[in-house]
Amino acid sequence: MMAHSSQQGYAPLSQSISDSDSEKEIQMDSMRSLKPMNGMHKKLISNGFTLPNHTVHNLKSKPPMSFARKLSFVVSILACFVTVVVFLWVPPCTGTCPKRIAYWDNKWRNLEYTGKINIVPSAFPFINNLVLLFRRNVIKSNDTYTTDGVISLMGDSGKVAWLIPQNSTPKDLNCYLIDVNNDTVMDCLLIGESGIELINPISGEIFYRVKNLEKKSLSGIDVPIAITDLNKDGIKEMITVVNGKNYHNKFILISGRTGFILTKIIFKHCINLNCIKFDQNLITFSCTNSTEIEYFQLTLKNIEERYHNKSYEVTPIKISYSPVKENEYNLKNFKLIVNNVGICPECHTNLTLYNDKNTSVWMLSQSNSFVMKPTTFSFQSTKSNLISLRGHLNGFIIKYWQYTLVQEKKYLKDTPNLLQTDQSPMNLINEGVVLITFNETDVHVINASLTQIAQMCFLVNNSEDVCQPALESQENSLAVNDLDQDGSLELITYDTKYVDVDGNWKLFSEMKVIRLETELPKLYNAPK
Repeated sequence: MMAHSSQQGYAPLSQSISDSDSEKEIQMDSMRSLKPMNGMHKKLISNGFTLPNHTVHNLKSKPPMSFARKLSFVVSILACFVTVVVFLWVPPCTGTCPKRIAYWDNKWRNLEYTGKINIVPSAFPFINNLVLLFRRNVIKSNDTYTTDGVISLMGDSGKVAWLIPQNSTPKDLNCYLIDVNNDTVMDCLLIGESGIELINPISGEIFYRVKNLEKKSLSGIDVPIAITDLNKDGIKEMITVVNGKNYHNKFILISGRTGFILTKIIFKHCINLNCIKFDQNLITFSCTNSTEIEYFQLTLKNIEERYHNKSYEVTPIKISYSPVKENEYNLKNFKLIVNNVGICPECHTNLTLYNDKNTSVWMLSQSNSFVMKPTTFSFQSTKSNLISLRGHLNGFIIKYWQYTLVQEKKYLKDTPNLLQTDQSPMNLINEGVVLITFNETDVHVINASLTQIAQMCFLVNNSEDVCQPALESQENSLAVNDLDQDGSLELITYDTKYVDVDGNWKLFSEMKVIRLETELPKLYNAPK
């Protein structure tokens, strides 16, 4: 029995199976099952060796992969492939990646920034530049910049991108009106005493100067408005007003592509014309005569007929029109009214903020004061700024001047030593910046800064007042924009003032860029 049992429980290893072969390589067809006897579990025998029951599961073939596992496998292979491709062929960022702007300021000596800050694209992706006018120092010295002009500053650093000097003082600048070369970038219209220049805002290249067919210069030219492309050259035309023989009463139609004047329309009964807007093929304008201001409209068909037929008589349509209030600024459900009264320094200002129920929620009244044109901001709602700003994500930014010391004007030609601090007719002005933020139920006012401005005023030719910095030059010295296109707003502001340098007054203009959403919480102390 023992020998029989021993023989049945032992079998020599087959020579066709090596020691390195695993159980999975055992031939499945050499296995046979024993039928269960008397309810006992069946056993498997291979080559005479009885295998334990738990080995059966190891010998069965694996089930096929599920669809989800196949998909994961394919995705992992693709991810590896994409990683290799990106590493080998996609170049790293070299000057074209988004660059986050930090606080910066730059100073120019002996020139005065003037007018509106125009925000334009730059030669680098993700960065906008600043374009504005400047005026030379009216007091000539050895280091004085000798011309007026237009300047472009790089939005990420304040460095000069380009500068174009002008022989005469520019009147206005608009970089949002027309795209002359169809590159999707609006070009800059520089309006001066002698006409209009069209400038590439990125490179500073001058495309053309608006001119008569007789090549004569234009005087008293206003900022144009863009209308429809009438000559079918793919670029919109412009219409504006220039001085006629005696009055400011001549419309001119300008080719947007070439700058040539296409036609003229004179309204002899008007002393002064002013283009207001172009909307739904209608040009709305005002006509000032000896007794009143009247409002008229020209149809696009009138202009088109005159362009093709110079003898066509244009007849405007008189309308009833209520001009937009220039002292009213609206944001969300709030309205800010700015009233400046009088001529500075004997001026007075009143500010009133109204809510959606037209109820006054904040007021400011100051003597010897003038408020510049406010600017607005609206932040994107995030968990962080909802907490840090108490939900005050919208607001107005106001800059004002308040005269604290006014000196008697001196004649410019009779005062060769005006730059000496002990002989200068210097006015002292407090320049303040106020932020008004609000949510649906609450208003918060922040006095953000207060700076002293030194100003000189002179009499020229015994009658004309000349001040530097000039109040009218500073009216548009605030702007808000996302200069680095990262979703966060920057506050852009400039000021001009005289600074005492070693006993002599020097004129400086300073441009500042501040990350508004980052800096505002530092000034914020909203009530809980």
